[in-house]
Amino acid sequence: IEIAGPIAVDSRQEFRIEYAVKGTLRWDLATGHPVSLELRGEAKAFEGKVKDAHGEVAGRIEGKGSEFGVKVEYSVK
Repeated sequence: IEIAGPIAVDSRQEFRIEYAVKGTLRWDLATGHPVSLELRGEAKAFEGKVKDAHGEVAGRIEGKGSEFGVKVEYSVK
C-alpha cells in the first residue's frame, strides 16, 4: 500500500511542524498481518513559541527543510 500526504503536529508549547510524507506499508495477505512500514519525507515548516516557567513567551522558533526516514518491521509471535 502506497502512502502519501501531509502530517501536521501541534505540541503543548504552541509549536507546529508540517511534514510532506511518502511511504509504503507491506502487508502479508496470507496471514493478515503487516510486514513493514517505511516512511520518508521532509519537514516543510517549523514554527512556534517558547514559553518560560511563568507561561510568558520567551522566544520564537522558525525553520524549514529537515529530511527524515524511518522503517519499522513487524513480526507476529
